[in-house]
Amino acid sequence: MADFIGCTRTNYFRVKDEKSFLEIMDRAVSDSDSIEVWEEADENDGKVFAFGLFGSIIGLRPQDANKGDAPLERGEFFAKLQTVVEDGDAIIFTEAGHENLRYIGAWATVITSSDIKYVSLEAASLKLAKETLGNPDWNTQNNY
Repeated sequence: MADFIGCTRTNYFRVKDEKSFLEIMDRAVSDSDSIEVWEEADENDGKVFAFGLFGSIIGLRPQDANKGDAPLERGEFFAKLQTVVEDGDAIIFTEAGHENLRYIGAWATVITSSDIKYVSLEAASLKLAKETLGNPDWNTQNNY
């Protein structure tokens, strides 16, 4: 079995609390590389942030050191980001990768202050093909 090789990137987004956001990112754990956080000035001289890595984020380190080897939860990472994203803005967390060309996956998680939604490129493209063909029963195999 081959290893999944992925990369992750976000758009630039505003946060309510820079200190809390940076603390979340400091607790984030990846499966391979270090996580890079970027800071830029927006058109109004405010701050916007983005982050990315060669790999996947798998969760958050526990804040309580006594929890030791508690399982990492990726959903907890998204939920924490939801608490700091500015109202009226969104974090688009895009991840893509492959496993020895058996499959190529790409998906996005959209995080706003009020919701977290997920879309897979495979599901979206299958839906689009069915609509374009006018055949809701059409199907195909994308992975091997």
